[in-house]
Amino acid sequence: MPKGIYPIIGMRHRGPKAELLVKSLARDEALVLERDPANPYDPNAVKVIARGEHVGFVPKALAALLAKDMAEMGKESLTAKFAFDSARAPCAMVEEGQP
Repeated sequence: MPKGIYPIIGMRHRGPKAELLVKSLARDEALVLERDPANPYDPNAVKVIARGEHVGFVPKALAALLAKDMAEMGKESLTAKFAFDSARAPCAMVEEGQP
């Protein structure tokens, strides 16, 4: 890890603005995955940021692994690209070579 494709969940809990923003994203548009250790529900939470707006989260099980790896790398955030999985669900794609 962290290279991989991470689903984006929780958009509806972020409100209609987040859902509309995600629907407007172009494939390969820049995203940021940011650790959220102050999250009251999950200290391993990883937020998904698009165009400067918090639009969702990485699923809890994947976020636990990703947050651990990010901490070991000394990183609070990673760059990603917007993508879709095989079911056309929105995802964040992290490529190799994160400095």
